Amino acid sequence: MYQDDISCILGIANKDERALKNLIDKYVALVSFIVKNIIGSNINNSDIEECISDVFIFIWENIEKYNSGKGTVKTWIVMCSRYKALDYKRNLKKDSKLLNIEDINEKDIPREEGSLETYVINKDIKNQILNEVNKFSKIDKEVFYYRYFLHLSTEDISKIYKTTRAAIDNRLYRCRKILKEKIEY
Repeated sequence: MYQDDISCILGIANKDERALKNLIDKYVALVSFIVKNIIGSNINNSDIEECISDVFIFIWENIEKYNSGKGTVKTWIVMCSRYKALDYKRNLKKDSKLLNIEDINEKDIPREEGSLETYVINKDIKNQILNEVNKFSKIDKEVFYYRYFLHLSTEDISKIYKTTRAAIDNRLYRCRKILKEKIEY
């Protein structure tokens, strides 16, 4: 009955649980991957599973927020997963009452006077990169996001887009080339 993503979205909008189950079956592996990468592997599995469930509950309760003009259903699910996982990670950090001295890396401690300046420069470069990435075509933007923000392998991305790994590598190469030309170092 629900053979594509749009029909699933329409089914969920009509509160048909079979449509949600179909969407879960199709995207649970992707949502799981994103949540685990953001939350981290040192969190227990029940917290990860709860976050994954929360993603699909959010989709069920907020289906009207999906806008086909802004991207595919898959992209929307990726973004919902990312935001839920980030919220979850923040809440887990708030719940930890004591600072664990072992969690502090030496690289996190500023060592030189120019470290604040370096931070500001790095933040400016990140903003320039994001501005340029937003100018990419829809597919280039998605591929770039999957690779460099969600850290998916080019092989995984090629499976998502049902294309060759070389095609994804070429897209990423062109994107990086554009960024190198546009961004001042």
